[in-house]
Formats: sequence, structure tokens, C-alpha cells
Amino acid sequence: MDQQTALILIVVNLSAAVVIIIWYLFDRYTKRIESLIRQNNKPSCAFIQAQTKRKG
Repeated sequence: MDQQTALILIVVNLSAAVVIIIWYLFDRYTKRIESLIRQNNKPSCAFIQAQTKRKG
């Protein structure tokens, strides 16, 4: 295997590793946002339900 082919393989492997790391971090970040949205929605939904019960 000549030097150019080895260099291409190294670059491809490094770029694949970077893509996997970015995808993993993005996946964790979006899951954290989803859990925060769920936590924030629960009190607001309960608050809206309490308001509608008082009116009715």
C-alpha cells in the first residue's frame, strides 16, 4: 500500500470518527432538550387545567 492510499484511509477514518462523535453529541443534546420541554410542559398543563376548573 503506497503512502497516498494510506493517507486517504486515515483521512476517511478520522472524518467518520468526527461524524460519529458529532452525531452522538447532537443526539444527547436533543434528548436533553426534549426532557427539558417535557418538564416545562407538565406544570404549564397543570396550571391551565387548574384555571379551567376554577372557571367551570
